Amino acid sequence: MEFIPPIASRDTVELIVMSTSTVKEYQQEAINQAIAELKKRNISQEEIESTSTQLKKEYEEYLEQEKIKKAAEDYDTVDKVLMVLFWYKSILSDWSLKEEGYFIKAESRMKCISIGVALYSLFIIYGYLSIK
Repeated sequence: MEFIPPIASRDTVELIVMSTSTVKEYQQEAINQAIAELKKRNISQEEIESTSTQLKKEYEEYLEQEKIKKAAEDYDTVDKVLMVLFWYKSILSDWSLKEEGYFIKAESRMKCISIGVALYSLFIIYGYLSIK
């Protein structure tokens, strides 16, 4: 089976990733061709394992950095003002922010919605009292 780009034309790191992957990530034929190509290039099993371990470590570090960035991310001022004014629209979306790791955003969202509800309530009460 031919793949695009051909397995033989790919760099060694990509072949190592392919050869250590599962059939959920790559087709079995692609995995087999990657292993065969690594053998042609005289890449030892130790090199494959060490490179694979290093790549996994780098990927885990990358995921940790992304997790830290997500946890510290917040809405900008304009978004917060719009969320306060249009809280009735904001309340219908973004319920999964905490599960996705956006802890500050989730807290800010709840505060803005609460402020919006309070402001609207005050306007309604003021209007009701001013009529009497």
